[in-house]
Amino acid sequence: MPAKKKKSPLFIIFLLILLCIVSGILYISMKVFSPVKIAATDISTEAAESCQAKITKMLIDETLAFNFKKTKDISFTGMEINSWVQQKLENDRVFKVYVQLDKDRTIFSGLFNPFISKTLKGMEENFISKQLRNAKIAFRIVTKPAVRSNQIVFEPEEIFLGDLRIPPQFMPEILNDLDINPFEKQIRTIKEVHIIGGSLIVTVYAD
Repeated sequence: MPAKKKKSPLFIIFLLILLCIVSGILYISMKVFSPVKIAATDISTEAAESCQAKITKMLIDETLAFNFKKTKDISFTGMEINSWVQQKLENDRVFKVYVQLDKDRTIFSGLFNPFISKTLKGMEENFISKQLRNAKIAFRIVTKPAVRSNQIVFEPEEIFLGDLRIPPQFMPEILNDLDINPFEKQIRTIKEVHIIGGSLIVTVYAD
């Protein structure tokens, strides 16, 4: 009987590398798509309207401010911010967005579908497209509020997709992808922003 050919070391190395890649993909997929319970918080239409009214007032006051020496604090309660953000951010891709004001951090959490309006655009309806359409990933983004170019922004410090923690520098587009910066307007009278006692405090110049 002819002797069996031994598998070359290169072939074995290739199989090991392939196994590591497949295992890594499976591990990341299980972490990302693992079910994570989203802690729901209270919201109301009245609270969202109150938050919007304060922002509108800030925009009006901006046109009337001439003396940039005196300041005043405008307080947004956690319920106001949370209710307003839900109205602002929920769309076809992002669902159940909640905001938690914790010490000096703002934590966004919710569900989103990374495939809608991207992968699925123009795709014919089939089993795979149906599965992708129903795919939802839990996210949690720990941010710090700041003022940049006369605008309130939330700068990411930690990002969690499912149970997978991702350093923000590896996903710089995540906030844009999820639309997690609801303060779209620039207001030149904004001086600083911080969190005190579970409320977002915006300090503005005022005459």
